[in-house]
Amino acid sequence: MTLSRLTPEELIDRAQILDALTRYTRGVDRHDMELVRSAYHPDAYDDHGLYQGDVEGMIAFLSALSVFERTMHFLGNHTVVVEGDVARTETYCVAWHRHVSPRTGTARDNVQGIRYLDRMEKRDGDWRIAHRQIVLDWMRIDEVANEGKVPDDWARGRRDTEDASYAFFAGAARA
Repeated sequence: MTLSRLTPEELIDRAQILDALTRYTRGVDRHDMELVRSAYHPDAYDDHGLYQGDVEGMIAFLSALSVFERTMHFLGNHTVVVEGDVARTETYCVAWHRHVSPRTGTARDNVQGIRYLDRMEKRDGDWRIAHRQIVLDWMRIDEVANEGKVPDDWARGRRDTEDASYAFFAGAARA
């Protein structure tokens, strides 16, 4: 179905579905497990390749990824088919993970081209992931030869809720 033929309600559903997917990736990148949890229904199932199981196990799996100094997920092509209160989505993602060896200090970037195949469900007016399968299309691991120095006057991204974005959005809530 083309966007021009969607009803306002269908456009709202699509926006809420994308919002859930974005909450997930932002939560992973900021290492905010409550934000990640908010993207899933409590009884959801996740097949992450290395992890397969319920949401709480997924949260524990993602928490173990604190070995990454930084992560960044870019969402891309997004296909949605909505049938009532169930939607099937395919969302392309490039996931970037920086790991610094505690033994050698060597930094490596693990970059993956993945797709999220999600069955989303709308329960009590709230779209969340009910079942997720990650498909790995490609992956590469590169040693970081020269990261460059971040200028002192730049805000540096953080992998926690002290990241500048949390204060930024909290200010919007008060406005």
